[in-house]
Amino acid sequence: MKSVGKIGDLMIVLAVVCIITRTSSYFADIFAPHFLSIDPDKVFAWSWIHHLIQLSLAISVMMLYRGVSFTLSFKILL
Repeated sequence: MKSVGKIGDLMIVLAVVCIITRTSSYFADIFAPHFLSIDPDKVFAWSWIHHLIQLSLAISVMMLYRGVSFTLSFKILL
């Protein structure tokens, strides 16, 4: 995949992050009520499911682009 410039690359990354966050929230809303016997306050299970799905989606995106060589044109100076 070819770089579309600094601003374009940033917009793509922000869009992917927003999609992953909303998708994981959607699935957490669906699956969290099934854990009421474990988590009656509906806090721990939702957060756990949300972060587990976020992790799996982020890893999936990284693996998707693993074989495709592309560079984001961010130059970070340490």
